[in-house]
Amino acid sequence: MADASTAMRDPAFYRFHVPIAKIFDTHKHLLPPYHPTEGEYSLLWSGIDVESIQVVPASQKRNELTTFWNHVSYDLSRGLDFNRSTEQGQSPIDVCVTHLDYEHFEYQISIKKDPNVMSDTASLRIFMAPRFDEAGRPYSFYEQRTLFFVLDYFTVKLEPGMNFVRRRSIDSSLTISWPQRLEELERDTRKQTPDCGCGFPQHLLLPKGTKQGMIFDLFVMATNAQEDAVPYRPPPPPGPGVKPRPASCTPAPIYCGVIGQLYPDSKPMGYPFDRLPYSIHETETDSYGQLRYSRVVRMIQTIEEYTQGLSNTALTQVRITHMDA
Repeated sequence: MADASTAMRDPAFYRFHVPIAKIFDTHKHLLPPYHPTEGEYSLLWSGIDVESIQVVPASQKRNELTTFWNHVSYDLSRGLDFNRSTEQGQSPIDVCVTHLDYEHFEYQISIKKDPNVMSDTASLRIFMAPRFDEAGRPYSFYEQRTLFFVLDYFTVKLEPGMNFVRRRSIDSSLTISWPQRLEELERDTRKQTPDCGCGFPQHLLLPKGTKQGMIFDLFVMATNAQEDAVPYRPPPPPGPGVKPRPASCTPAPIYCGVIGQLYPDSKPMGYPFDRLPYSIHETETDSYGQLRYSRVVRMIQTIEEYTQGLSNTALTQVRITHMDA
């Protein structure tokens, strides 16, 4: 169950994982909701306006994503003994695996920065969640909150005025590409490090979707990267006679954290969807501007209402269509 490539095929994984996730979410219910301007980890970043987000695949059909079946072969010669020898001209035994894959795409995000904003670096968090349940009913935000899954997290430099951010899906800090063959790992010792091989499979970044097309909400949030930064801890020196070995693999800090560091981000994992949504308050003041009373009217109802109150977020709908050919 520890490996993502096999856990999703194991029914026992869900019976084990879902109760733990529910226990953790119950704990989160006991914490105060994030507020736009108050409290710990406030949601609003004043002066930053994320105007839009869209995804553009290679087919150039904006906000139209495609999944399909793909094939890859593995060499089994180092894992199983087939009594074959390359010295005798015998080829290795390969096995062909059919797996889900998707058409690679690019995020395109428009962000307007006020000149008075001091920080010049933003953290961008991209999430996705299904918009409708199996009966075709739109999810309330209370229901949809726990269905959002992270697609990417990265930092960008922002200049005063309009900024246009482009990011490839294959550069996600959640995923890694197909693992190398054993003989390739043996030749490239730089990849023999603890973080190599840790990450969510790149080809499984998107859910399968349906033949008719399944609608998802795509959400992006910009936060102050200076506030998100975690103090760097220098790694301990290597032992006597051991030389540090540089790693050339691509890390996946969302999935694996950062080797030798506390955590990749000062915000809680899953932020901002890890806690209940904030509530709408009704207030009344007297003739002197003093607050007379404040009462909770209701909780945020939809993801649209949630983003409307936060200029540093943006939302769009995408369709994922599965090609079963």
